Formats: sequence, C-alpha cells, structure tokens
Amino acid sequence: LIMTKDFIASSRDSYPIEFFNMQQRHVVVFGEDVLADLSFDRSFVRLQLERELKAKTILLRGGFLETEGNPKRLRRLISISITAILSLFSALLFLKEKNVPQRREELIDAVAEIFPIRADVFQKCLAVKGESDNLSSAAVAGLFREYLSEVEALSQQVDRMEM
Repeated sequence: LIMTKDFIASSRDSYPIEFFNMQQRHVVVFGEDVLADLSFDRSFVRLQLERELKAKTILLRGGFLETEGNPKRLRRLISISITAILSLFSALLFLKEKNVPQRREELIDAVAEIFPIRADVFQKCLAVKGESDNLSSAAVAGLFREYLSEVEALSQQVDRMEM
C-alpha cells in the first residue's frame, strides 16, 4: 500500500482497526516511521468492531448457504474467514488496554481471557486453516455452527460495550 502521512492521519477515525494492526506489525524499511506515534479513539475502534463483526456474521451465514453443507467448501469458508476474524481480535485487546500477542494462538487465548468466548472453537478453526486438524465431515459442520455462534456472541458483546 502506498499512502501519504496526511491520508493516514485523516483516516484513523474511518479505519482505526486497519491502522492499529499496521502499527502493531509494520517494519520500517526506509525513512520516517509514520505509524509509530499514531493514537486511536476507542469509540471509533468499538464502532468499527461492531460493524465488522456484524458484517462477518452476515458473510458467514451467506457463505454457509453457498457451501450447501459440503464439508470441503465449509473447510474453505472457515479457512478464509478465520484470518479476517482474528484481525479483529487485536482491536478487542486494544479496547481493553491489553498487549497484542504476535502469534495467532496466543491472540485467541488473550481475547478469551477477557471476553467470554470459547477459545477452543477459534483454535480448531485455525487448525482447519493450517490443515492440521483431523475432523470428520460431521465435525466440520458442527465446528462451523459453533464458530458462527461465537462470532455472533462476540458481536453482541461489542454492541453492548460502553466507551
């Protein structure tokens, strides 16, 4: 991505999660570090989190219909969507003023310590993405139902949060 310093500064209210995630993981190759000193308004982060989680819920429901229950297609849906869901977990930790772990497994566990989610469901989805699971076709369908339920519950929790 190529962005100007002014664009970044003026977009922190519209895309706080994206810029926060960039700030957490960027590496300066040359020149000024334009992300280092960025700050983010928690109310903007919470609002974007609510919008993103609700959108992910809608996409997961629609994606499920498109899979027609086919286990291979369900695996693909889980694999594709878990990355986007986990990118939101960093923002959840930011809202609670907690450090953001770099490893995905640790990120899931850190969020589960603060929010009442089932870490095992997200860990299993991560295993599906890494093709390191040994789930049967029926188990994949069950995992998807649990995954969708957890994302919906998290969406409701963020919706009720006060900043």
